[in-house]
Amino acid sequence: MTGSSAGSNDPEGQAITYAWAFGDTQTGSGKTTSHTYASGGTYTIGLTVTDANGTGTLTQPVTVSSSTPAPVARFTYTCTSRRCTFNAGGSTNATSYAWSFGDGGTGVGVSATHDYTANGNLTVTLTATGGGASDTAAGSVKCVKQSCTSNGSGS
Repeated sequence: MTGSSAGSNDPEGQAITYAWAFGDTQTGSGKTTSHTYASGGTYTIGLTVTDANGTGTLTQPVTVSSSTPAPVARFTYTCTSRRCTFNAGGSTNATSYAWSFGDGGTGVGVSATHDYTANGNLTVTLTATGGGASDTAAGSVKCVKQSCTSNGSGS
């Protein structure tokens, strides 16, 4: 956010001070100022102008968009016998990862390993979360007899 006190003046030519409040506990000073918000939201910005004759304050709400991009869930996986290894390293902008292996089993973390016991066609789901948002990717595992196979990736 860049703020300017353009238009404020003192007709008597006295010294003026400018104090800014950004609505997030941070402050600034000077005829112009700038401030970076840590997160999106609506803030009330205040400008207080002071000279020898007194003080005037103006407030204005401002809406700040989040600069954090939404996560994108992607994963790869391989199966050996009935053990499948999953890796969400291809996901972007995520800070946490939750897995659902399609047979009632779950896991957390960028990578996970799961042993399947039942036969069937199962859907594996990854939920990647970050910046207040989430994205989901899915892939399939087919378990028959003594082994499971995968399609290799989830998106």
